[in-house]
Amino acid sequence: MPSQESPYKFLTMLVVGLGTYALYKFLKTQGNSPADISNATKTTQKTATREDLIAKFGEKPEIVKDEDTGEYFVQDPKNPDNITPITPEEIKILNQYPRDAQQPPTAPHPQQQQQQPQQQEQPAAVQPPAFVGDGVIGPEDFEDFQEDIEDPELEALNRGLADEEEFRQHQQQAGFGAGGAGPGPATANARAASGTKIIGTKKAKSLERKDQKRAFNEYVREMSLMQKAENEEQERMYGDLIQMERDERKQRNEEAENERKERLRKQKEMEEDALAAKEYSRKRLQELEPGQYHAILSPDEIGIAHGLADAFVVNEDSFVVKLSQDDIEAFAKALQEKGTVSYEEMADILTQIKA
Repeated sequence: MPSQESPYKFLTMLVVGLGTYALYKFLKTQGNSPADISNATKTTQKTATREDLIAKFGEKPEIVKDEDTGEYFVQDPKNPDNITPITPEEIKILNQYPRDAQQPPTAPHPQQQQQQPQQQEQPAAVQPPAFVGDGVIGPEDFEDFQEDIEDPELEALNRGLADEEEFRQHQQQAGFGAGGAGPGPATANARAASGTKIIGTKKAKSLERKDQKRAFNEYVREMSLMQKAENEEQERMYGDLIQMERDERKQRNEEAENERKERLRKQKEMEEDALAAKEYSRKRLQELEPGQYHAILSPDEIGIAHGLADAFVVNEDSFVVKLSQDDIEAFAKALQEKGTVSYEEMADILTQIKA
């Protein structure tokens, strides 16, 4: 029995219990079960929570994933360094339909689905960044672009399904059986209605580098246009002086080219004359008859004389001698009288023969 100190508490609990029982009977009479009431309450909470998330993150937030920690963040498109943490549950709520949105259509017949081409989600257009000043970026910042890596978990979150159980429930809600054709256009429409797009950290870095490269190319193009305009202005103001300098430079280049050609011509003539004189000396020494000699007049003739097989150079490279048969017999007689001789004695014998 309740104590006398809290009679109102007992009455309050009794009134609440009777009211709950009466509400239950009324709802059961109208055809609504407590499970329907619970589902309606959850849907209202999700819709309200989605509105709060839209007010916090925007209608179409750009969600990135940290590959090291596995956490998700909402990145500000205008300021990539400004990121806000977001949970997978909040991502799923953002991907749900709002209360005033049109419900997803039921799946068509498998034959009709084969006839209709599947909708492909178009990637969001990347807006060019603001102008980047000189010294901030350079060509070395746009190297080693990494390819995008597919992440199954990101794909599951992107279509609003976190695990296999929710995927099965989603199929049942869309009107699929055990052998259904899959989520089909309903999932694509859900993503299109929510407007969210999940990308990885590497993809975000790749997009950022592409934006920087685009800004750098635009900067180079503007600088080229400015330089071209400056050159045209100088040409207009100082056209006569510039033309005079060009004519003088052209004349100096022509004079230098003529001098170079004349120098090459003279050098070629000297080489041809030297070659002709050398060939004349060779021919003259080769035409010597046996028993004749010829005085050597130039160093080139010394080399030619040493190369002859039937001649000798005597008197300290002063004469070239071509021996006859009589000279050879006299040389042999001298050798018989003297016996063995050295090269110096042989040269003396030849000198005495021609003396």
